[in-house]
Amino acid sequence: MNKPVSQASPLFIDGTKLMHHTERLAAWARGEAIFPIHLDISPAGACNHRCTFCIVDYKPERKGFLDGDVMIKLLRDAAACGVKSILFAGDGEPLLNRRLPDAIEAGAQAGMSMALNTNGVHLKRETMTRVLPHLEWMRVSVAAGTAETYSAIHKTKPRDFDTVFQNIADASAFKRRHGLACTIGIQQILLEENKHEIVALAQKAKDAGASYFTVKRFAEQNMNDFSIRPQIHLECEEQFRKAESLATDDFQVIIRRNNFDDDGSRSYDRCLGLPFLAYVLADGRIYTCCGFYGEPDFSYGSLYENSFAEIWTGKLKNDVIERIETSLDVHSCMKHCRHHNINKLLWSLKNPPRHVDFI
Repeated sequence: MNKPVSQASPLFIDGTKLMHHTERLAAWARGEAIFPIHLDISPAGACNHRCTFCIVDYKPERKGFLDGDVMIKLLRDAAACGVKSILFAGDGEPLLNRRLPDAIEAGAQAGMSMALNTNGVHLKRETMTRVLPHLEWMRVSVAAGTAETYSAIHKTKPRDFDTVFQNIADASAFKRRHGLACTIGIQQILLEENKHEIVALAQKAKDAGASYFTVKRFAEQNMNDFSIRPQIHLECEEQFRKAESLATDDFQVIIRRNNFDDDGSRSYDRCLGLPFLAYVLADGRIYTCCGFYGEPDFSYGSLYENSFAEIWTGKLKNDVIERIETSLDVHSCMKHCRHHNINKLLWSLKNPPRHVDFI
């Protein structure tokens, strides 16, 4: 049996890279107060799609935009505090915020690594040419390999499918023409409705000049009704292999098998990863994690009232983290959250096995 191309990929998107930040990790282990390494920022609460699997379907209203000046101030303050990376994603479509290019430029100029997660429809040429030179990577969420299935899952017009792939092709050509380092990827969330179109979507990604195509499992949000069978991926191995056969030196296919094989059960009893990663939503508030978007009890404070540094060093943030670390039942939390792999590492450090010197 051929070795899956995904195992040889230079990209690592299935786990945590926290061990590469030894200084911050060591400071945390000593009990010191630290600033996060990474922030997810949601410039827009609104979205032009209504995907069937959306993580924020439980929210009654999906609207609003993070003020551009507040966003730019956040980026400059975060860089000054030692935040290393920013992903524009969140509970809406980032490109709907017209100030996003300004923010990406400001964050890059401040010295942080920048990335964008988007559905790609609004990746117009004027925007694309401004943001791509400053992005380390851009990931486009596409849930199907045909316009018909895409329209049904994304709850949008079929023509958006062609628009997205034309935008990806234009971005890939612009990247090559200008020698940019930005990694452009297409991600498929595996669903019952799209499991038969994995190879078709991988081929579309390759034809559009993307850097990689990846398939991951659906992360179930406890507050939503939508769910899928946990073992659906076992039925897709033949398609996975066919998709992987499309890989070349310039195009990677990454089937996130570790992600699929992890049933979400916790080997840890506490959420310890909150100091390393935080979320900023379009309402201007900083939240603990993607499992509790918009929930007041999981907010550290508002950027419309205080600076990032004031919020992160403030009593409310410390109280929220202490409450979660000491009383939250992680075994009933959202499975496959962004803190999951971080928590596995941190729990091992806090609760080492016997004979650790025998490395």
